[in-house]
Amino acid sequence: QKLAISLFYRLTTLAGDLIVDDTQEGMYPAFEGSGRSTFQPFQIAARIPLIPGDYKLEVQVANRTRSRAYRGESAVHAGSSLQKASISGPLIASSVHRVAVPDAMAPFEYFGIQFQPALARRASRHRPLYLLFQMEAPVSQGIRYDIEYVLVNLYDRNCRRTITDTVKTDTFQNGRLLQSKTLAATDLTAGEYRLVLNLRETGSPAVLSSVNV
Repeated sequence: QKLAISLFYRLTTLAGDLIVDDTQEGMYPAFEGSGRSTFQPFQIAARIPLIPGDYKLEVQVANRTRSRAYRGESAVHAGSSLQKASISGPLIASSVHRVAVPDAMAPFEYFGIQFQPALARRASRHRPLYLLFQMEAPVSQGIRYDIEYVLVNLYDRNCRRTITDTVKTDTFQNGRLLQSKTLAATDLTAGEYRLVLNLRETGSPAVLSSVNV
């Protein structure tokens, strides 16, 4: 069974100047089997090229079958001046796989690897937690950065996990690095968690950039 969906999105500057808008209509597989008892999540995705700056993204999804509409908006930050180290994201993915034919314009596909965004940022204890994020830093040779991943239960601070990775600026391209990370989740207790990524220069306690979801 398929669902009739209309999608409208608009991207503007924070001042309200229009960057791009578009409308799409289509039929999407939303139910398993011959009946409508089991809903199957599906993805509607697109890529929008951006220059560095701050934007507002508005999205409206209409279920034409049931005459219902849903609207949401989000602030979007793209790029930086590369004057200081920063980290952006992360995208939480429910699955990751290599595609047979790479497509640089496919949403959530990078270097032939397809990342499937996790619905409502929900994770399963039966599968690892996949992350994708971007780092930016001034072009310098020999500098190392530590990325600290902190996963903590919102209601039990004793239930937490901290992992640290080190990266060299030599691996950056034009001051940017797209980084992925897989975190084991099978031994976590059920509950709500906060994921924090902290970026530090190796050997320094000062946090240069931090993001959380």
